[in-house]
Amino acid sequence: MADEAEKAGVRHMTAFTYRFVPAMRYLHHLVGQGEAGKIYHYRSCRLQDWGTRSVGWRQQKKMAGTGEIGDMLSHRVDFAHHLVGRFKRLVADLRNHTPVRDGQPNDTDDWVDCWRNS
Repeated sequence: MADEAEKAGVRHMTAFTYRFVPAMRYLHHLVGQGEAGKIYHYRSCRLQDWGTRSVGWRQQKKMAGTGEIGDMLSHRVDFAHHLVGRFKRLVADLRNHTPVRDGQPNDTDDWVDCWRNS
């Protein structure tokens, strides 16, 4: 998407807002001060349940284009870079635990577990 925007001369950006959540800013501060010691491993997990709310654009591939990996994992990878620096390898496991939600199809992945190895 970024390449196509560049080719078209369109201004673009991704707002990685997790960096500015107060708890995340404090964690970044603590890591920067060495309070966590040397970090060898980073693991991130997003826990969210949509409950009884109807299926929205995030759960429909024709509107989302991707599931959790393109929607929210990008924010967690950015925060990992911000918190512990760049890494060479990312391992992720994707799943769809709820293929039907409130009688409506949920055809995107709704769970991802990822971790960083140096």
